[in-house]
Amino acid sequence: MVARLILVAFALTAGVSVAARGETLPEPFDTGTIKAYLATHPLASVDEFLAALPDSHQKNAVFVHTSNSLQDATRAAPRQILFGWDARMLVGVGGSGETVELAAFDPDTGLYRYSELSFESGRPVLDEHPAVCADCHGSPPRPIWHAYGQWPGVYGNETGGITAADSAGYDAFRSGMAASSRYRNLKLEMGAAYMRLLERVYPFPTTVVNFALGNTVSIGLYQRLKRSPAFARGKWALLGLNGALGCGPAIASEVDRLYADRLATDAAFGARYAASPAADATIRLFRLFGVDPGPELNLTEIAAAAAPVPGLWNAGGNALEDFVDLLLVDELDDAVIDGYMAAGQADTAKALAWIKATGRDRIPLENYPSASYAFYRIAAPDRAAMCQYLEHRYLGDR
Repeated sequence: MVARLILVAFALTAGVSVAARGETLPEPFDTGTIKAYLATHPLASVDEFLAALPDSHQKNAVFVHTSNSLQDATRAAPRQILFGWDARMLVGVGGSGETVELAAFDPDTGLYRYSELSFESGRPVLDEHPAVCADCHGSPPRPIWHAYGQWPGVYGNETGGITAADSAGYDAFRSGMAASSRYRNLKLEMGAAYMRLLERVYPFPTTVVNFALGNTVSIGLYQRLKRSPAFARGKWALLGLNGALGCGPAIASEVDRLYADRLATDAAFGARYAASPAADATIRLFRLFGVDPGPELNLTEIAAAAAPVPGLWNAGGNALEDFVDLLLVDELDDAVIDGYMAAGQADTAKALAWIKATGRDRIPLENYPSASYAFYRIAAPDRAAMCQYLEHRYLGDR
């Protein structure tokens, strides 16, 4: 263990003075924090910036050896995505080059803000509104990362194992890390055929980044849905459409009716969606709330290639709508719903704690709880009664 950790937590050279003196960026940090830090710390390269990152990002990374991004990536020198404890600040760095891609989650808007930090001139230049980001990340922008278990071009499977096809490239990468100022500041356990994160109960890099993104993106999605004028009534439909409850067609039929009316009466809405039929009532409801799951929630593909009507992105045992439903249940604080969900109270509390945890609060959390469990644990008669209640709240006494 010690030998492996020394490999990737190699002592810094005297040339990278700010990190050697312990003057790293604070935890947590964002674009504003970076600007303040650079004003007093004259960093001259990407590698010096990487050395100045805090533990949150030096201990949480995934490596992309075949990338669609604008940054360089090879098997021996992969692109690194540093995601911190909670994926609220994403840092992307190529295997070579002098630019850093930054994505900072804004809890007020529910969206990520993209920026680019360049050291190509030998000094830091921060562009907080790079137009080029929209080409891949879309508008509004979102991260790009494959759904659970589907990570082409990335080192490590769901349990951190290195596949046979990636073995030779990974060996070349791993053996050169200690000598490379681009990677030697990372603090990871790099075995001969596996990778592990430190300070994580569930230490598998590719799986953990899915977990963290699922939490943060779902929180942002919920914030955006709540701002819709249609949410006050439509929130009851959102719960009623959860597949684990198995409610009848009444709620979906009303969503379909409202959707058809909107297509017919709202010219802008019709122009956007008439030729893009929604796969199910949940997709239609999101569109009525002003969020298009095609380009906005399909994290798997770059914006230009995003399927117009995808299935909602899977974080690993949970789709985004499951997280949103639990956040809604928590905020509703409805005595009737809470009563029906009493049997799954422990699952609800655990899942909500996981979704909301940020920073180092995420460290003691165990394997990912399934948000759906809270609904599946409701006894069949109570599920039927809960569906009737939701139908009444959404449809009234018709």
